[in-house]
Amino acid sequence: IKKSALRLYLCCIELVSHDTFIREFGLSDTFNSWFRVLELHLWMLMVRLSDEGKDGLALRNSIINYMWQDIDKKTKKLGVSTMTARREGVMDISEQFKAALFSYDEGLLGDDKQLAGALWRNFFDKNCNNAHDLERMVEYVRKQVYHFDWMI
Repeated sequence: IKKSALRLYLCCIELVSHDTFIREFGLSDTFNSWFRVLELHLWMLMVRLSDEGKDGLALRNSIINYMWQDIDKKTKKLGVSTMTARREGVMDISEQFKAALFSYDEGLLGDDKQLAGALWRNFFDKNCNNAHDLERMVEYVRKQVYHFDWMI
């Protein structure tokens, strides 16, 4: 399961063009934007894994462990100097991650307006005044979730 989890995590890191999302949607080129793109794609993957019972849960948990290991490495590279500062930063990210997962779940189960609200709050960090960009992201998420449903 750990090998599969690592492969799936790496797909979210290497096959998703974070730079394209940053450029296309005018996101700032920061660690936070990188994480928001990753968070969205991991959530879509987790939606799919939720249909796989115990194995899906184990795989999901392992993927999330790889994410936290990666975030720890990246925050060290960013020069977050003290262990306390890094721990506080990771705790903030953890709270954001949990809230985003809940919000995206509600949006997916609801209508496009609810999903757009979840994307505006989380992916765009409440900083999107372009309805077309929100529409594009809602369409993207719905298509990706649909495609993931047909995997395996």
